[in-house]
Amino acid sequence: MLALRDDAFDALPRPPDTSRAWRALAVSILHAGLLEPLLGITEEKLEAKAHVDYTADQAEAVALARAGRYQAAFLIAPTTPAELQAVVRGGELLPQKSTHFYPKLLDGLVFHRLGEA
Repeated sequence: MLALRDDAFDALPRPPDTSRAWRALAVSILHAGLLEPLLGITEEKLEAKAHVDYTADQAEAVALARAGRYQAAFLIAPTTPAELQAVVRGGELLPQKSTHFYPKLLDGLVFHRLGEA
């Protein structure tokens, strides 16, 4: 089990022009601090699902790694609603797979103008 030391946060590689709120997301730390710089897994590879699979089930992730189906399992803290708000209020996009929580609003409800004819 590996854990990030408190004093290591500011030394992590990070994309330019990202806020501290964006960099503090567990998924950002995993992607920008480990997957891309150390393992060479870029955003393009993540989008293509070439080297990484996601599950919200921690037990499943560990079982798949122990069974040898995956080389590693990374367990990260879920993004909280407060973290989500801090990032989007700053005008930034969230990293891939950073909003795995429920309930979620349906797209139609989010984009439909209510009260207009």
